[in-house]
Amino acid sequence: MLSLILVLAVASDTNYQSYVTGGRAAGLGGAFTALGNDPTGLLYNPAGLVDDLHTDISVSANLYGFERTARSDTPPSPFPDLRNIGQAASELVIIPSTSGVLRTFQKDPAGTGYLNALAAGVMVPSYRSSLEAVKTADPTGRAVDYRRTVDDRLLMPGLGYARKLSERFRVGISTFFVLRTVDANENIVSSQESEGQPAAFRYADSTLSLSAGSLWWVFGVKCLVSDRFHLGLSFAPPSLPVFSSTSLRYYRGGVDPAPAEGQPGSEFKPVVATNLPSSYVVPATLRFGMVYMTKRAFTIAADVSLHFPVSYDLIRAPTPDVEAVLPTATRVDRLTVANINLGAEWLFLPNVSLSAGFFTDFSSSPSLAGPSFSGPLERQRLANIDYYGFTAALGLYSAFTLTRIGALYSFGKGYDVVTRDDFGRLLQSQNQFERVPQAKSLLYIFVSSTVRFE
Repeated sequence: MLSLILVLAVASDTNYQSYVTGGRAAGLGGAFTALGNDPTGLLYNPAGLVDDLHTDISVSANLYGFERTARSDTPPSPFPDLRNIGQAASELVIIPSTSGVLRTFQKDPAGTGYLNALAAGVMVPSYRSSLEAVKTADPTGRAVDYRRTVDDRLLMPGLGYARKLSERFRVGISTFFVLRTVDANENIVSSQESEGQPAAFRYADSTLSLSAGSLWWVFGVKCLVSDRFHLGLSFAPPSLPVFSSTSLRYYRGGVDPAPAEGQPGSEFKPVVATNLPSSYVVPATLRFGMVYMTKRAFTIAADVSLHFPVSYDLIRAPTPDVEAVLPTATRVDRLTVANINLGAEWLFLPNVSLSAGFFTDFSSSPSLAGPSFSGPLERQRLANIDYYGFTAALGLYSAFTLTRIGALYSFGKGYDVVTRDDFGRLLQSQNQFERVPQAKSLLYIFVSSTVRFE
């Protein structure tokens, strides 16, 4: 039996920090809750928005990267083999990370800075895109052409407001529209040559399209314990579903000019399901951060984020026929998980800074028990991989611009669920899965640019 190993888990249902959102936040390893003084404060802590002394427009923040996956105990190298430029291009990920505008207004008559701030931005906290293509043949004359593409994205446009209550305390609130989209397509064609007989062939094509929208709020508080030491706290309750739209189209067929006795000579089976019930829920999240700064020299920051448990049906299949051909787990159960972020920044020249950070990205999915599974993908069938990441960035300042160029590298290992036989799963609706050790390595290069107005 032909085996085309396929990873079925999707990214947005297992981990929370695939990469760090925001230019300065990325340089600090995501330790930004006690700062929050740029448009990405909408996500980390909206109370910090009012501490920006400028009107900022973030015009670009992009990630360019490679991802490598291996089924072993050692994370693979993230660097592509440039002798195979086609493979390298297929694994290149280009992600618009953040863009936004922040406006502070009403100067504080009793001190420095401003009393109010408004901000708007668009965040992309999770993005996965993959392409797999396999062509193979065996000595019996059977040839198989297989192709699979998956795009899994989170898009979060948001608005926020912050108020300076006193010289020491600030409060803020932000709201996001969270849009989760998943587009997956699989196509397989199998042909069998036989001497003196026309070729027999079978094919299957499966297309899944999922969209789910919800509203999510973030409430923040920031305390300036002293001029150099700040604390930040933010809390976000679970998101509230607004709409969902999911459809599946699956077609299977084939022709055998010389079928075995009792077997049909041809087959065509469609499975079309529209308006499938689906959902995506961002869990309640609590962030606590602290930062210590020396005036225009050093910044040291640390965050702890706690993500609470949540369960939801990514897709609710109405019939066994639909569930049998879905390319992903249908039920998501996420456990409580905590992550840490550490970062430091040094302004070693008047207009040049260097920053570095460390972060964790632990899996929230339940442990994968047992060496093998069969039947439709249900509970405890999502990848369980814990990541550790490092960041570094160089900042270049001018009177009206701020540019950061940096890199983010993370690696992890754990377990995933893969199909034993995609030929059987697609062409015969026979689901057979097994747990396998998996290691993953990710490398991103990011560039962010901000225009500042006095």
